[in-house]
Amino acid sequence: GFKLKKAFAGIRYDHEADFIHVGIEQNAQRFFACSVFARKHTAEIVAFTLIKFGLTAALSLAVLYFGTATQDSAANRLLGTAAAELTVLAIFVVARTRQYLKPTIVRSILIDHVRLASPLILSALLGLLNAVIDRKLLEAHHGLGELAGYNLATQALAPIPMLMAAVQLAWAPQLFAITERRTAFSSSLRVMYFSCAAMLGGTLAIYLSLHFALSFGLISADYAHVPGLALLLSAGVIPGALMHLCSNLFLQYERPAAQLLFSLVSLALCWISCIALIPQFAAYGAALASIIANLVSLAGALFLLNRM
Repeated sequence: GFKLKKAFAGIRYDHEADFIHVGIEQNAQRFFACSVFARKHTAEIVAFTLIKFGLTAALSLAVLYFGTATQDSAANRLLGTAAAELTVLAIFVVARTRQYLKPTIVRSILIDHVRLASPLILSALLGLLNAVIDRKLLEAHHGLGELAGYNLATQALAPIPMLMAAVQLAWAPQLFAITERRTAFSSSLRVMYFSCAAMLGGTLAIYLSLHFALSFGLISADYAHVPGLALLLSAGVIPGALMHLCSNLFLQYERPAAQLLFSLVSLALCWISCIALIPQFAAYGAALASIIANLVSLAGALFLLNRM
């Protein structure tokens, strides 16, 4: 077996503040998405999404330009993004609750909202742990060179979850307007099939683009393995992106605890697989760990949703 102490030897967490900024950003995004989508108002969704995009870009660039005490560009960018998310969230809350503000708090409503939101917040925090384990183990066992190739593959696949986010944004208002669970589930499955086909096409385009870049010297020959690695990694990225549609269904069914359950399953499988596979198979082991964690989580979520 593998010992945790050996697996994590040499790993250092030097940027705790970065994790705090990412946590703020992710949880603000979750709360904002739940609040906006629940209103089922397409124009409002578009308006606040544009505001979010503009403020995120502006504040990130502003913090990068003026800097902070850390003088760390990555930390500054994350700080700007977190500030933008909180600003947009504050604008939305004030705009939508101004006419309903009362000097008293309805405890039952507050408890219901906390009950609904708490599993989603915990799920987002668990996602942060998933995002760091593979890179930390790659650096510890195989060095920065292997980590650089893995990062290039993951960055090349960045448009895939962005495509899924666009589909989710367009589908959510229609989903929350459906009152019958079977109809909501079957309709979401059709959206999944369409999204999966689109992401597979995008993956093929990314694979060919990487080969093109290598052929013309745009990418160093040291990264000749990256196209194949990206292709393998996509088999884990695509199921992970499709889980967002399952998250919408759990939210509509008012079963956010189920989303937290599958986040825990994904985290456990990812960590166990990374610890077992990365020391021997390096970046390919990290890709296989992502496939195992996300495929099992997606299959389990679909099975449970079909039974609800």
